[in-house]
Formats: sequence, structure tokens, C-alpha cells
Amino acid sequence: MDAPRHFLAMNVTAAPFTDVGVRQAVGSVINTEELAKSLYKGRAQALNQPAFPQMFGYQKQAAGFSFAPQPAAATLKSVGVPVTVDIKQSDLTLAQAVVGQLTSAGLKVKLQPLEDEAFNQAISTGRSQAYLGSWGVAEGDLDAIVGRHFWSQRGDDSRYTNYESAALDALIEHARGTADQPTRLADYAKVIDLLVRDAPWRPLVTPDEMYGVSSSLQGWEPSPTGIYHLTDA
Repeated sequence: MDAPRHFLAMNVTAAPFTDVGVRQAVGSVINTEELAKSLYKGRAQALNQPAFPQMFGYQKQAAGFSFAPQPAAATLKSVGVPVTVDIKQSDLTLAQAVVGQLTSAGLKVKLQPLEDEAFNQAISTGRSQAYLGSWGVAEGDLDAIVGRHFWSQRGDDSRYTNYESAALDALIEHARGTADQPTRLADYAKVIDLLVRDAPWRPLVTPDEMYGVSSSLQGWEPSPTGIYHLTDA
């Protein structure tokens, strides 16, 4: 099912996230296994990379992000710039838990709830210092994430973290230029390693897709894309 992938995004052109060491430290002090267990009662997968197991491009053997709070906490305690994380109201509970972990590690951080349109405008134009968001991938291919969020030619309406990398561009474009699946997987392994190293995102969790329906409802079935089809219901 196309449940959202939640992540913490950091603007690489806004202090303190201009420092890759700070971004990496943020990635190390977030305990995604605890988030999945405590908030979702086990009905979520903890993520260690900007892909999930059911999609093409996921790297089972990738080291990815891991919970390693020392010495990352020392780095965060030395950050003098306060951090504001923009969120939508629907993500408040997850955001509070993430901010709680960051605060415990020594980062000065607060949440800023925004109306949906204001939130979308802030993140798409790259104005947010940091934000907690989610992204569905009905296409089932990693290109749907990296092309929209990290390819340098994604356009001014998709700035998000403002991250750009010539090496990443080359990998994305090479993967798009071939239908050979092993070649594309090899490209995506390098993409994931690069994004984990540069850490513009800290992937968090992907919740299970769950529906509640009435016994009086007939003619409806869940869709693997997560899109509701009600014309025959």
C-alpha cells in the first residue's frame, strides 16, 4: 500500500544545517525503532534510508542511518543556532516525539505548526529551516523521491531542502537512461549512500496502511497506490 514515508528534512542552506556534521548528528540521535514501537504500536516500519522495502531501489544491505547518540549528542549541544521545525497539524504527534528526542540530545528546537497551504508553500520554495513531512510513492520506484526532492533540475517549486549534488545528478540521470534493472539498482545503491552521507533527510517511519469500513459498504477494495476508487462503491 502507498502509506506515507515520514522524514525530517533539513535545509542545507540555512544554519545550522549548512554543516553536514550537524545533519549527520541529527540522524544519529533519532531512535526510529522506538518511534515505530511507541507511537504506532508496532504498526509501522522504522526507516534507515530514503526508500522502503517494498519499492524498487531499496538497499537491504545498506548501513543507512542508525541510532548512535554518542558522540552525536556532543555535536548538537554545541549548536548555538535555535532550530524551528515546520509541521502540519496532522503530523503533530510524530513531530513532538522527534523533537523530544532531539531536545534530549541537546539541540535547541521547537515546533511551528502551519496551515497546510502555508506549510506546502514554505517547504516547496525551500524557506523552511527544517520540516517534518511525508511523501507517498505510488510509482514504487526510488526515482519518484530523489528526482523530485534532490535532483538539481527539479525546479523552483520543489526546492525543499535546497540540496544539490553533481554526483547525485549523474546517478539519477544514468538510472533514468537504462532499462537494465541491475544497473539501476547499482546506481540507487550509490544514491542512497550519498544521501545518507550528506543527510538532507533523516527518514523516520512508514506506517502500515489501515482502513476502517462499514459492513454496509459494498464494491470497494483497497488500492496498492493508496488512492480511493469509489465509483463502484
